[in-house]
Amino acid sequence: MTHLVFSLAAAVLTAAFLFGGGASLGSPGDLVPQMLSLPLLYYVAGPGWRRLQEAPLVRLWILGALGLVLFQLVPLPPDVWAVLPGRPPILAMLEAAGAAPGTDWTGWMSLSMRPPQTLRVFLGLLPLFALFLAVLVLDLNRRLWLLGVMLGLILLSIVLGILQVLNGLDSPLYFYQFTSRGRAVGFFANPNHFTAPFYVALPLLAALAAGVTGRLSGVWAGAFAASAFACLVGLSTSGSRTALLLGGVSLVAALILLARSGLLARLPGRRRLLAAGLVTGGAILPVLMGVGLLAILDRVETQDVFDDLRWRVLPEAIEQGQSYWPFGAGLGTFERVYALNESLALLIPSYVNHVHNDWAEVFFEAGLGGALLMGLAVLIVLHLSLRALLAPRGLAAGLQAAAAVGIWLLFAHSLWDYPLRTQACLAILAVLLALLLARDGANVATLDEALPGARRRKRKRSGTRYDRPAAAAGTTQTAPV
Repeated sequence: MTHLVFSLAAAVLTAAFLFGGGASLGSPGDLVPQMLSLPLLYYVAGPGWRRLQEAPLVRLWILGALGLVLFQLVPLPPDVWAVLPGRPPILAMLEAAGAAPGTDWTGWMSLSMRPPQTLRVFLGLLPLFALFLAVLVLDLNRRLWLLGVMLGLILLSIVLGILQVLNGLDSPLYFYQFTSRGRAVGFFANPNHFTAPFYVALPLLAALAAGVTGRLSGVWAGAFAASAFACLVGLSTSGSRTALLLGGVSLVAALILLARSGLLARLPGRRRLLAAGLVTGGAILPVLMGVGLLAILDRVETQDVFDDLRWRVLPEAIEQGQSYWPFGAGLGTFERVYALNESLALLIPSYVNHVHNDWAEVFFEAGLGGALLMGLAVLIVLHLSLRALLAPRGLAAGLQAAAAVGIWLLFAHSLWDYPLRTQACLAILAVLLALLLARDGANVATLDEALPGARRRKRKRSGTRYDRPAAAAGTTQTAPV
């Protein structure tokens, strides 16, 4: 059963990466991870829910999120719906069309102003819950393998992004019609969302490198360092200001995790290693600048960030959201509902699809319920992050600290963008949240201990025999496992 859960979780994670890089709710690609999450939920819903017995606030959050979506979909009598905040303008349109209450408008309407979109939001949460519960159910060994699948997909996205840039504007490797051609986007439609997996991966790679011991520690550390370098290349090729900011914070956090673990003190010839690292860093800096870092700096110099349209849309979106308080306009409704009252000063040929601030968009769409859920999420992650930082050093504690860094970076990114509107970034968040919450394996100090057969290999190197001992008369003995 554990092998089946791992296989299904890996399939959902892979599908979310390959098909869920767009931020348009209900796109055909999103259906692939959503459908795959159904059998996974069947196997992990019960065991995963029992694992949450010691985390009542997490249970409350899950129930609150599901309850909020269902509450917004409940049909309401016309007289009730008509007096909800923000509905009078809609009622006036219905009256002008001759469909007001008392004529031929007799149907009930839900609290959400676009029920199909709200239903798509609910479907979009299925992979999040399925992966979160699956990672909780899996043991530490299979969690590490699933983490390896995620890191492999991230590296594959880097390769794809580089090929997109090399192939030019007409490259067939862009998978979305509306995308930033000429820039690396990988499996995503947006270069800013393309950067999210990379700044998440850097602390995780540092935690894994810090957990390696033994004769091959230098080899493993080199492999993780090469992967980290690839993530830096991915960040630079995006040409994104977000990559410059959050990538820098992520790199600093990764270095702090390495210093805290004492990895450099365990490696032989650490002074030579440090010198080699400095030389290598100096050598690759021009490469990084050549593949995109200069483009990022040029955008910062030539484009005033506060002239960006997103900063002018934000206050108007908040003002409109207040008119729908405390119930909100409905999850997934922003694009159409915002356009109803959009000011003339902000009218542009293209439409505004998101606030570019997920916190404000949840306030707009979910009202008080969404604000409470966001506040509870922040408190839960803050508590778990402090627990991870105060835990004894070891592989599990390092992974939890790295997961906490990734979650906070995603939260920060959501202040000026909407990465968590993509199935791919939601899948990453699910894995990080489960890693941060899981308590089993807390005593595992190194990566070798978490892998099957590590203890046997370690004892064999030290000369310990694993011959089956002779059974005493009338007794049965088994060889150590």
